[in-house]
Amino acid sequence: MELWLVVLLLVVVVLHWIGARALLQRTDGRMVVLVVLGSGGHTSEMLSMLGALEERLKRGIVFVVAETDKMSQQRAARLFPGAEFVKTPRAREVHQSWLTTVFTTFVAALHAIKIVFEQQPDLVLCNGPGTCVPVAYAAVILRLLFIKRARIAFTESIARTSRLSLSGRLLYPIADRFLVQWPQLAVKYPRAKHVGFVV
Repeated sequence: MELWLVVLLLVVVVLHWIGARALLQRTDGRMVVLVVLGSGGHTSEMLSMLGALEERLKRGIVFVVAETDKMSQQRAARLFPGAEFVKTPRAREVHQSWLTTVFTTFVAALHAIKIVFEQQPDLVLCNGPGTCVPVAYAAVILRLLFIKRARIAFTESIARTSRLSLSGRLLYPIADRFLVQWPQLAVKYPRAKHVGFVV
């Protein structure tokens, strides 16, 4: 067995044994809902969906917005005054070369891990912006380390009628709930649930 794997397993066992869950749990008792906003249509869809959340969940919303996305934060702040916002670098900017995307995705992943470990969400809500992919996978790391079982709910954009977005394809295997707005997607992707139009 590789040495790094043995070390990782030992760290997980020790953290679990000393009660890392208890040490890292929030003491205020609120449920934290990490909501990842994208720019433009993704934000509009997400803010529309948040209207259906129970009030107790709305009180625990923490928005994750890209550092370069000013408009999404302004729109969300108007609808959710007093909500907490955390910023993260984008995994990939529009028209960015695929070669440089490897580096920016790595940086975004490190930020996502930091955000998820600090916030310890009970639920991660996302709907397709590339920013959500590192955040969702960071939540999976939290699970694998037995720290927190954060649920991941992904809603595919209404614009995706016959094929999943890249974010959707990356999150399909790990999402606890994978919702689509077009019935043909639910046929093509058996784990997906057709919920109709959410906006």
